[in-house]
Amino acid sequence: MAATQTTQVYQDLKHKILHSGYAPSESLPEADLATTYSVSRNTIKKALLMLENDGLVVIEPNKGAKVRSYSKTEVLEYLEIREVLEERLMKLAVPAMTADDFEKLDRITA
Repeated sequence: MAATQTTQVYQDLKHKILHSGYAPSESLPEADLATTYSVSRNTIKKALLMLENDGLVVIEPNKGAKVRSYSKTEVLEYLEIREVLEERLMKLAVPAMTADDFEKLDRITA
């Protein structure tokens, strides 16, 4: 049962982190989370470790867990990668597009 609780807490926290339920650098106090989810602090610790493994949370000794934030350099690197991927996808997609697709695209961008 504890593994199921851990998985449920992990999945809910992950969803909240990924969908702006928590802000970058926001603290995730174990005691508060244990109360919120009606589980033990040990269950919360396990879920936070899983989130840390996913790169979504940073756990600092004697300070607790926080939602991971990204540096300016990391954000710029991700944007550069996205730019390359989007260009490649367009090169693959455009030859397969029909006149209707281009009209639809014109309406969307208008």
